[in-house]
Amino acid sequence: MSNWPNPPTNLSTVTLKGPTGYTGATGPTGATGVTGATGVTGATGVTGATGVTGVTGATGATGATGATGAAGATGATGETGATGATGETGATGTSISWKAGGTYSALSTTISNTANTLLTTVSTIVPTTTAKYLILSEFTIVASGAVALFGTLGRSTATPTASNTTNLANPTSTLTTALTTSIVNRMSGFNTGGGNNLTLNMMVVDTPGSIGTTYYSLWACANTINTTPLENTMMTILQIQP
Repeated sequence: MSNWPNPPTNLSTVTLKGPTGYTGATGPTGATGVTGATGVTGATGVTGATGVTGVTGATGATGATGATGAAGATGATGETGATGATGETGATGTSISWKAGGTYSALSTTISNTANTLLTTVSTIVPTTTAKYLILSEFTIVASGAVALFGTLGRSTATPTASNTTNLANPTSTLTTALTTSIVNRMSGFNTGGGNNLTLNMMVVDTPGSIGTTYYSLWACANTINTTPLENTMMTILQIQP
C-alpha cells in the first residue's frame, strides 16, 4: 500500500525538464555525398608579378634562306687605284715610207695603137731581196679623137725598154706584148669619144727580188693613134716595212 495520498484528480499534468546531459562521443563520418553543380566562375584576379626569366633554350635549326631583297643604290665610286706597271712593247707593225717620185710632169707623147708606149719612169735602190714596194701611178690625157686607152706598170733593172721590162699586170710577159691584145696584160682601161679627158689610175705591190737599182715605169697603148696628145703623169714608189 502506498504511502502517498491519492493525487487530486483536478490538477494539470506538469512535465519537469532536467539539465542537459553531456554530449555523447561523435559518431563515425558518413559517406561523402554527391558533388553539387559547379558554381559560377569568379572574376579574374589581379595578374601576379612576372616570374624570373628561365634559362635560354638551345638554338633551333637555321631556317630556310629568304628571297633576295631588292638591290640597294650604287655606292659612291671609290678612289682610282695606282697605275699598274707598263706591259711589254708589242711587235712593230708594218710601215710605209716614201722612196721616190710623187710629182706630176706634163708630156706630149703620141700613144701607139700597135705597141706599148713608155710615158714615165722612176727608180729606187733595192737594199735586200725581200724588200717590198707599193707603186702608185696616174696619168690624164686629152683625146683628140675616139680612143680606147689602156695602161700598165713595169719593172726593169736597167733603163726601161719594152723588151727588158716585166709587165707587172702579167709578170710572165714583157712589155713587147701590146696591152690591146688581152685584158690580162693591162691594169686599167678607158673608152671615150673625141675631145674628152681620160684618167687612168694604177697601183701594184711588188717585190723585185734583186739588190740594186730597180726602175718602175708607166706604159700605155690605144686602139687608135692620138695625133695631138696632151698628158700629165705621176708615179711614186713607197717601201713597205718590214
